[in-house]
Amino acid sequence: VARWFESAGVLLAAAFALMGSDLHAENVVAGAESPVLVDVETFLSPELTVARTSSPDQATAQGRVAAWVRSSFLSSGLLTFLEERDSGRVVDIGGLCGQVSRWVDGVRVTQKNEPRVQGRPRSLAAHGGDVRRGFINGYRALMDQRARLTGTPGLSTWFDGAESRVLLRPTRIYSSLLNLWCEPRCQRSGLTIGPAMESLHRAVVRMENRPPGW
Repeated sequence: VARWFESAGVLLAAAFALMGSDLHAENVVAGAESPVLVDVETFLSPELTVARTSSPDQATAQGRVAAWVRSSFLSSGLLTFLEERDSGRVVDIGGLCGQVSRWVDGVRVTQKNEPRVQGRPRSLAAHGGDVRRGFINGYRALMDQRARLTGTPGLSTWFDGAESRVLLRPTRIYSSLLNLWCEPRCQRSGLTIGPAMESLHRAVVRMENRPPGW
């Protein structure tokens, strides 16, 4: 079990180095030897910058926290991934500690991505030291091989021309708006839901090079 969580720490270091994100519980499976990622389309995502109309000293506390998270291993979502539900309740859907629902033999089962020994789950909280040790070892290994990984030619050239998905906002926002769009009161007039949908496009309104279709 300790080796499983140590492997999770190594995976966390790799996700941090490759700027991976969106590794919530539904994108991770608890394998026999280590966690297994099943969706890595957001790896190598570019760093997003937000134009500021005020000085950094006037940045909000929420903005400062968000910037700090983006620059740390927490940005991967593998260790923890806090999400606010429509009810206002905040839940953790992180890849290593969040709950995920899957269909097993026709039955919907809700469980965490945790290793099990004789049917008993082993939690992340009890193996924080193993995850930390794996992260340190994994990160040091990457640093030791830095020249080989980033040099020319190097392993990083394997990703030349690769496409990566960029998440401008949590995908839950889109599903919430789509559900709202299907309500009868929003079907009567486009003015009801239109402004909410248009608000998603504010980020590209002032762009000089707009995406296709704009």
